Order: sequence, then C-alpha cells, then structure tokens
Amino acid sequence: MECCTPDSVTAEAAETHSATVRTFNSLLGSLLRLDVDHGDPYAIPADNPFVGQANHRGEVWAKGLRNPWRYTFDAPTSLLYIADVGQDLHEEVDVVQPIALVSTTAGT
Repeated sequence: MECCTPDSVTAEAAETHSATVRTFNSLLGSLLRLDVDHGDPYAIPADNPFVGQANHRGEVWAKGLRNPWRYTFDAPTSLLYIADVGQDLHEEVDVVQPIALVSTTAGT
C-alpha cells in the first residue's frame, strides 16, 4: 500500500519547506510504501529505498513533497506521477523515475 503525508508547512513558511522534507527520520513530506498484510500494524517492504539506512525511516519510498493529493504509476514506463501542491499561482506534477527515488527528493 502506498500513501502520502503532507509536510505540515504553511504557504507562509514555504522557505523552511526544504529543511522539513529533507529530514529523513520524519515521515512528513513523503510517499510511504507499507505492507499492510504483515506486521502489527504494518511491515516495511525490504526493497524500500531507505530501509536499513541510518537516520532514515524505512517506510519512506519518495521524499521532498509538499502536500501530494494524487499519484499514479505508469506501468509501461515505470514512472511515478505525483500531483503535489505548488506555491502561489502554480501547482506541481512530479515525475519520478524508479532509480531516482534512492538519490533525490521531489520538488526541491
């Protein structure tokens, strides 16, 4: 199961957004990947990109989001499209390649 978490930053405090979402020991500003069929209340899939890394939450599958409100996987290309809150006049669509999930954050 995948689910998203907002970064809890107001539009007025957007300058601090980068620091909030780059804290990898926090679930804020993240797309999480959980195994709800195992564990209590869930297990963390062993192939999540941050499993076993110091100061990183294993549940995190993608990091650096503001307030993602929709996402979809494109099976033919293996791309992940995330509709995310932008700032002022613009919204944001992040296009994430599978390999990029390990080394980058979205929207920052």
